[in-house]
Amino acid sequence: MSFLLPREKPLHLFLFPLLFILNHFFSIVTPKDALKISSPGYWVFNFMLAGIICYSFSWATYRIFSLKFNPVKSSILSNMIMLPFFFFQDVFLSLKDLMIAGLRARWGLPVFLVGLIMIFFWLIKTKRALITVNQYLNIVSAVLVFYMAFIVAMKFSNSLPKPLTQVPPTRNFQCKECPDVFLFVLDAHTSNQSLQDYFHYDNSKFSASLENRGFRVADQAFSPYTLTGYSMSATLNFDQIPNLNQYTSVAYALQNSAVVSSFKKAGYEVHNYSLFDIDGKGPHYGLTPSFSFSIMQRILECSILNMTIFDVRLKVTLFQTHLNILRSVSDEAGKKKSHPRFFYAHILAPHPPFVIDENGNEINFFDQSESFNNKIAYTKEVEGLNKLLLNSVDKIIKGSPNAIIIIMGDHGYRYLAGKSAEKESNTVFLAFRGPNKDEIHSLNSSTQIFELVARSLNPETTK
Repeated sequence: MSFLLPREKPLHLFLFPLLFILNHFFSIVTPKDALKISSPGYWVFNFMLAGIICYSFSWATYRIFSLKFNPVKSSILSNMIMLPFFFFQDVFLSLKDLMIAGLRARWGLPVFLVGLIMIFFWLIKTKRALITVNQYLNIVSAVLVFYMAFIVAMKFSNSLPKPLTQVPPTRNFQCKECPDVFLFVLDAHTSNQSLQDYFHYDNSKFSASLENRGFRVADQAFSPYTLTGYSMSATLNFDQIPNLNQYTSVAYALQNSAVVSSFKKAGYEVHNYSLFDIDGKGPHYGLTPSFSFSIMQRILECSILNMTIFDVRLKVTLFQTHLNILRSVSDEAGKKKSHPRFFYAHILAPHPPFVIDENGNEINFFDQSESFNNKIAYTKEVEGLNKLLLNSVDKIIKGSPNAIIIIMGDHGYRYLAGKSAEKESNTVFLAFRGPNKDEIHSLNSSTQIFELVARSLNPETTK
């Protein structure tokens, strides 16, 4: 390999960004539009565009160093900067759960970073030509690029995303004076029974408060899916799509769901306060900052920024996001309307990060729990979220007395250890207010809740 690569040409300046793209090939290069996945042209265009963007990062850094250093040293220094940007998140995630001699391997990362900084300053100070280092980086980067290209080629057919591109037909809602419909999805809110069994937490007070407001609450409801996208795709399509988990992308089923189409056909206004694109209405918020340039968004999500700047931003703003959603939805309920309305409000709680205390107040950034397996932090967030939600429910009922209201988890907590984890991951909280509310106990799955709504909006089927 060394005789094919010039010693004094910094080819690694281009090869390491290419390695980053290949390492995240399906995350970055996959066409966003599910209908374009089968077209090779979109894959090639995305790959080339991502390559240009990532190389531009390295080239811009190189140009800054080249103002003072020779090309070889400038290229090596730029890669010392860019390698953590491209690969630190991958290294961290690979070491996250690895134990060495009883210690988590990730604790070695600060030592590695300190070593990297020391090498960086040594490179600045040294008078050596660094030709051997340059050649070594050329060889290593070339070998890794060829290896990753081979892996992508071998796995391409099996790893090729299988998008869902069809949804069930719409339903006819025959109600004459259709009520508003509110869907509150509480991410990772497990059932009352699971809270008692696995967390030793009694959620009966919250359930009793809902019952007093006209709800029926299921003690133990189940979702067939433990990932939000699949659970909500099933829920918003009347649970009529079999084996959803065989698809690698369900964005189409969320964007064009049968439930939302049925509401629109019946003259409803759709209000989207969720994480997803619903009926052409973009996500109300996201887990990372949103860019209109999707390739750039996916590149940054695979970089170190995803777990530094973006992660910090999420923890700082998430409580206010929850509060704004609950206030906005409840305020809208009291406004005059010309059409019935459907609201989808998705609250990323009690899912970590834990930003709500037991009183419904914000937890300071530095006091937030980092452990996903922190049962106390989880139950405190459940308790605080319950209080915030009841305030919104009261305002909704006052502003829209006949409203149908659904409060449900999309999946269980998922982060328990041991044998209980699998079962608990599928248990969800489920409460319903509206006609036929007593039928909630006969549902086979929480994802069938809109079958109950459909019967409630068709008087001839109301029991």
